[in-house]
Amino acid sequence: MLSKERTANMIGWAVASYGRAWIRTLKVHHSLANELDNPRTGAKGGLYCLWHEDLLMMSVFFADCGIHTLISKSTDGDYVTGMVDHLGFQ
Repeated sequence: MLSKERTANMIGWAVASYGRAWIRTLKVHHSLANELDNPRTGAKGGLYCLWHEDLLMMSVFFADCGIHTLISKSTDGDYVTGMVDHLGFQ
């Protein structure tokens, strides 16, 4: 039997892999009121909030930008932690 942590890590890897493949099929356009707020161009010190339904797309789109995350300590949070760990979040 797999531990809860190992299971969450495996599910996180699968979701992150799916998300990376899925986002390659999309044409993504985003606009910001101020381009200096864009984490893809090196913005630091911002606070970004999103709705649950945007979690996968935004996590994949802003992967590897050095963003730190706050995730609830719950079973669902364990799965999200597994996903964002594989996407380069801290």
